[in-house]
Amino acid sequence: MLTTLRYQPLFAISIAFVCYFLFAKLGLLFAIPPGFASAIWPAAGIGLAIYLKLGRWALLGTFLGSTLANSQVGIDSFFASSLSDWLIPSCLALGTCLQLILARCLIYRYCELPIKLYTLRSIVKFALLAGPMACIVACSVGATVLTINNDLSAQQTAFIWLTWWVGDSVGTLFFTPLVLLLFNNQVFSRAPYRWKVVAPSLIIFVLVSSVFFLSRGHFNERAQLSFVEKTQKLTNQILLAETEFAQHLYSLAGLIQASEEVTRDEFKTFTTMLNVNDTNLRALGWIPKVEHKNLADFYKKAQSYGFSDYSLKSLNHDKQLTATPSKAFYLPILFLEPYQTNQAAVGLELTTHPVAAPIIDKAVTQGTIQITPPLTLAQQRDKFTGFVAYYPLFKQGTPQGQTNYQNLMGITEVVIEIDTLLSSIYKQAANNDFHVQVIYQEQNKTLFNNGYNKTANFHYSQTIEWFSTPLTFNFASSSNFDAKATDWTSWITLILGCLLAVISTIFIMIVTGFNHKLELEVTQKTAELEQTNQDLIKANNAKSQFLANMSHEYRTPLNAIVGFSQIGRSRTQDPKVKDYFNKVLESSEHLLNLINNVLDLTKMDSGKLNLIEAPFSLSDVVQQTRVLFEQQALDKNITFNIHADIKQNQLIGDKTQLEQILVNLCSNAVKFTQQGQVKLTVTTAPINSNTCTLTIKVEDQGIGIDKQYIDGLFDAFTQADESNTRAFGGTGLGLTIVKQLVDLMQGTLNVQSELNVGSTFTVELPLKVDLTAEKTSAVETKEQSNSEALNMQDSQPATDFSHLKVLLVEDNEINQIVAREQLKLINIQCEAVNNGQQALDHIEQNALDLLLLDLHMPVLNGFDTAYAIRSKLNLIDLPIIALTASVSEQDKQKAAELGINHYLTKPFNAEQLRQAIEMCFAEHS
Repeated sequence: MLTTLRYQPLFAISIAFVCYFLFAKLGLLFAIPPGFASAIWPAAGIGLAIYLKLGRWALLGTFLGSTLANSQVGIDSFFASSLSDWLIPSCLALGTCLQLILARCLIYRYCELPIKLYTLRSIVKFALLAGPMACIVACSVGATVLTINNDLSAQQTAFIWLTWWVGDSVGTLFFTPLVLLLFNNQVFSRAPYRWKVVAPSLIIFVLVSSVFFLSRGHFNERAQLSFVEKTQKLTNQILLAETEFAQHLYSLAGLIQASEEVTRDEFKTFTTMLNVNDTNLRALGWIPKVEHKNLADFYKKAQSYGFSDYSLKSLNHDKQLTATPSKAFYLPILFLEPYQTNQAAVGLELTTHPVAAPIIDKAVTQGTIQITPPLTLAQQRDKFTGFVAYYPLFKQGTPQGQTNYQNLMGITEVVIEIDTLLSSIYKQAANNDFHVQVIYQEQNKTLFNNGYNKTANFHYSQTIEWFSTPLTFNFASSSNFDAKATDWTSWITLILGCLLAVISTIFIMIVTGFNHKLELEVTQKTAELEQTNQDLIKANNAKSQFLANMSHEYRTPLNAIVGFSQIGRSRTQDPKVKDYFNKVLESSEHLLNLINNVLDLTKMDSGKLNLIEAPFSLSDVVQQTRVLFEQQALDKNITFNIHADIKQNQLIGDKTQLEQILVNLCSNAVKFTQQGQVKLTVTTAPINSNTCTLTIKVEDQGIGIDKQYIDGLFDAFTQADESNTRAFGGTGLGLTIVKQLVDLMQGTLNVQSELNVGSTFTVELPLKVDLTAEKTSAVETKEQSNSEALNMQDSQPATDFSHLKVLLVEDNEINQIVAREQLKLINIQCEAVNNGQQALDHIEQNALDLLLLDLHMPVLNGFDTAYAIRSKLNLIDLPIIALTASVSEQDKQKAAELGINHYLTKPFNAEQLRQAIEMCFAEHS
């Protein structure tokens, strides 16, 4: 895909742009502040690899990706905001492209292409040319541009050049070979073992990166702790100032309360002692409570203090001074020192002040110090950074809890300019290590900011309660602190680790290259063997598919032969004709057994025969065997006896394969016995509480086997004596199937035989005991002759099916006739349709007791028909018997999943059909 698109410009530009930009972002993760010197720059190696692979159009994509990545260094937005912001990144990107062009020229001029990965000289030459030599270009251009733009010193320029050159070199040496190894190109020879080189290299890179990040994280933690410690000096000074201001308020209150009257001169002298001229403090003041009736006397007293034009004034919401309206009492500012810088506020009445009034009310009510939010001072209206702290003074003897205006004498105040305070404290505490931003939380207003930068390397935020007012301090490290916090340890660790990764990559490339020749020879021989094996597998699969198809095709006409023969035999009284029909049925059964044996052996050879473990009754299996062989033995005038000593009847295993073992062993015994008896013995013996040993012994008095043939007895298509094939028939597959089934069930099979005396086959199988089944008593069956068993069977009353409403779904007309006639033999009349859709239409219009369903039909097959009956028509309890020529396990499993009750394989006779119907209704009773 990549080869076919290499000449499309848009594809090359897009790939180069995206990859360079993303790996540039990755490179920034390895940056070491200050200056963001990156010890490895993966984008340099990725860009060169893409340029070598996709050609000249990749340069444009690299230029765009580099420009965008460089434009984002040091800015908050994703894209630069002005044309000037793009100039420097474009110059840096141009240097990157010139570096790629030089690297390509050097590689194509001095390296023998394609480079053989097992040649040390070629690999080293490529590394030196593409890495340290070519990477001089971008760092030289970049350092020059940044020096001119920022007026850097020679030392700073050298630092930028060195770190840039190292980062590009390491990135090129590591990433360029890895990317080129992943795709076919003209530089490196094709390496089918590419992941043997790439995967270990990437693992080493991840480990080195992890060590780097751990080292840098540990360093940053220590640097952050140091930074936080330095910021605490400022916050501690702010809290100390709070304590100092509170002490000033308490001292003023003590002065006033200790004197009957404090004159202006006394107040000035006292505040001077409190260092009122400290730049941290704007003013200290006294605000007496003046009753309206005493207002005239208050004016006279103010004039006696030297305030010749003293009058009350109020500040409205427009920040304009107006005359104070009449009130029951007033809280005017009387004394305010230093007076010269604060005289505009003298006479200001505070109960009408829009900001101070509620704060004073709170202070009087609670009897505590309260501070205003940021406000504009009457004495300095061009700023909004004033804070005023108020402390109420009550009459002596005022009980606690009665702090109110009635007992109020007046209020002391401290006026603070927070920006001036913070600036003074910052100069003392910062030591040029940090910048700070102070925010008044309740109004989210910035009170102070001396260069706080969100992109600084270290940050810390702290909120303190200052006079019960939350102030948030946002600290950012300064360039001075960042310079002292340069993590050279992590930088050197990353460089050494990456160099180790490069050396390891080269070593891996050489070792794998040397091994490649041997691997090619081994691969070639292996491929030849694999091709031969694949041909054999295909041939075996073709054989299996052919046999399966032939089985299906054989069974359809066999169904007609067996069916019509059985019908013909039942409708004639002529003994000779009956004998003819019997011989046809015997031949048909022989042919059917042959087909089944070949299919079973094919499944075993291909490994497709899987055991399906499920609970079953061992006595039922034995009884089924009796039914199959008693009549056959009786027809040959021999005795078929069964002895069962079953102590564990409910077992877990593959019932079908167990029946197959019994059928094949008993079939051989009956076939090769001309007189005497065949005896089947079935016993169980416990191994532990969960498992038991099932022993099956089949003894006959037949022709026996010569000892020389016993070793090859279980080979396919083999009989002990080839003359037996002509005398007794058969394919020689029965015992082969038994042997493979016993091995599959992890059992043992032994044979003892004597020529002209008889044979004994013994099978031992380990089986699980079904502990969940209801406990039943052990089953013990004495030996029973053919005639006794048949008499017992004949004495059982036949089930009457004449009342059943049965529908036959069969697309083959001959099979329809056969099935109808077989049903008549068991006293059943039925209706027939040709496909599943007709069956659904019939069921919707008529009641039904039983559905006989072919699986493979046109229009709507049997599987879809069963699904529709169970899910769409919701006929969950309608018995369904599948009549099909398919013997595949997939079809059987699918039929069971769709709720088909019984699976009857063509050809079948009337007796098998009757048993299937009885089993269906027994399950539904």
